Amino acid sequence: AAGGVSDVFNYQLTDGDGSTSTTTLTINIANGVPTVTVTPNTPTDAGGHNVVNEAGLAAGSHAGDGSTTATGVISYTPGDNPDTITIGGVAATAGATVTGSHGVLTVTAVDSVNHTVSYSYTLTSPLSVAGAGTNNEGAGDTFAVVVTDVDGSTANASLVVDVIDDVPSMHAADTELGNLVVSETHLTAATNGVDGSAPDLAQTHVTTGFANAFTSVAGADGGSLSYALTVNGATSGLVDSQTGQNVVLVLNN
Repeated sequence: AAGGVSDVFNYQLTDGDGSTSTTTLTINIANGVPTVTVTPNTPTDAGGHNVVNEAGLAAGSHAGDGSTTATGVISYTPGDNPDTITIGGVAATAGATVTGSHGVLTVTAVDSVNHTVSYSYTLTSPLSVAGAGTNNEGAGDTFAVVVTDVDGSTANASLVVDVIDDVPSMHAADTELGNLVVSETHLTAATNGVDGSAPDLAQTHVTTGFANAFTSVAGADGGSLSYALTVNGATSGLVDSQTGQNVVLVLNN
């Protein structure tokens, strides 16, 4: 029933000769005010919010590990019955879903006796927030939770889901890379001063690709892959038998 109202009863007593006495009985009905509290299940962050990870997305560095889903419980007192509770403007009934900017919240259970609503949230897309490393990118979604009783009194809370950024990764592949081999038998007088036993300038240079030497994951935010070669120390430890000179390594840009 609605609160914050009064019932007034007027009484009059009349005796046998017509004399009267009157009085008034006033009953004040207090206004019950609802309350609401959002309690995220672990893991939570410093702000006490639910936390999900971009890494668990399909394109993430740990795809399918379950870290895109978070759960929790909304507890409330109803105020003056009957009451209604909404999440993101959607009535909190079992199975109801609320689509946010980066994920979907699902009402998993409603206990009208103990006044609780259980929920789960699943991240469906990454955020684009500047910051290095696995930083907390802040709220992926925020849902308004509102309890309204029969006379219009309300209680409000925010259900906040924060998102941990994903990062790219690269590792050396467990594979044999092979060797680069040239033979001095192919040296020519033009470059060496004397011909080898089978001079062929084209065979004095060899190249190969090392793209398969690494495995990489761009992460949920996507990205590009590039390679760079660095020569650590120019001396190879080899000596040219024809000239006696050291063979050095040179990086040509």
